[in-house]
Amino acid sequence: MAQEEDKAKEAARKADIHASVDRFKASYDSKMASHRANAQKLERLKAAKRSLQGELHHFDSYKKEFTNLGRSLTTSQFKGTRRDKFDKKLEEIT
Repeated sequence: MAQEEDKAKEAARKADIHASVDRFKASYDSKMASHRANAQKLERLKAAKRSLQGELHHFDSYKKEFTNLGRSLTTSQFKGTRRDKFDKKLEEIT
C-alpha cells in the first residue's frame, strides 16, 4: 500500500509539474506574440519616421525658397496693397 501511495503522490507531483510547464509555456507564447507585434509596430514607426524626415527636408527647402523670394523682391518692384497682400501671404506660407 505504501508503494501505491508513493506512486500516486509521484503521479500527482508530475501532473502538477506538467501543469506548471503548460502555464509557463502559454505565458511565454503570449509574451512572444506580444513582442513580435510590438516589433512590427516599431518597424512601421521607423519606416514612417524615415519617410517623414524626407518630407520635412522638402518642406524646409520650400520654406527657404519662399523666404528668399520675399527677401529678393525689393519694394520698388511692386508697392502698396499688392505688396502688403504678398507679404501677408508669404508670412502665412512660411
